[in-house]
Amino acid sequence: MAIKKRGKGLSLYRGVPKRYEAVELSAAQTSAANADTAWVTGGALLFFPVMAVAAAGPDHADEIASLKGQRNALREQTVASGC
Repeated sequence: MAIKKRGKGLSLYRGVPKRYEAVELSAAQTSAANADTAWVTGGALLFFPVMAVAAAGPDHADEIASLKGQRNALREQTVASGC
């Protein structure tokens, strides 16, 4: 524990160790936050081109609509035939 001089005598100053612990924990938290920021930034830079290419791909809306219609027709036929 830190000793603080007070007048002629000495007394223990109990707040100092807790302050140092808080500073160490704050530094550890800041370090972890910086590491997280680096990982997120690296991931974004790595995967952004992939997302851009995927978004620029061909539009399959007509094909998807046709497949959904066929699925709905099969469901209706299944219900109508009692399956």
